Amino acid sequence: MRRREVLAGALAVPAALGIGFGGTLAWAAEPPLLLYNGNMPRAMRAAKFAIAGGTLARETGGEIAALLLRERLLAGERPVLGITGHSEYLLAADIARMAGRRAVPLMQLGRQDRWLGDAAQEQWRPLLAAITGAKGEGSPETAFAWLALPARNS
Repeated sequence: MRRREVLAGALAVPAALGIGFGGTLAWAAEPPLLLYNGNMPRAMRAAKFAIAGGTLARETGGEIAALLLRERLLAGERPVLGITGHSEYLLAADIARMAGRRAVPLMQLGRQDRWLGDAAQEQWRPLLAAITGAKGEGSPETAFAWLALPARNS
């Protein structure tokens, strides 16, 4: 990775996460919380860029259900952006539903990236492109980027 790419990503993250960003992210009282699986290279890259941009990022440690329930991360108004494995996404979606939120898949990240979001989630596309890196970075694992929004925005 070249310095230019790192700098561009670090500069893009605050704007894309809603800090001074108009449009549909403007409703957020706080910037999103990023939950990521530290065993996935592209999730780690996303976390590094998010942290550099001043965003709170938490590693799931493969225990997303315990993290979400124990720390009540879905209780507030903050949107939650996740970059995890498929099973962690499914668990998070169930917990989000119980918390009155709607979790939507945004992107499948792997050898062949695939956008899963609809028109309402398009504003997240540039952010994901900036923080997750180039397609098929050689990672055999498939990660999922997903978003859990408060009920009033579902």
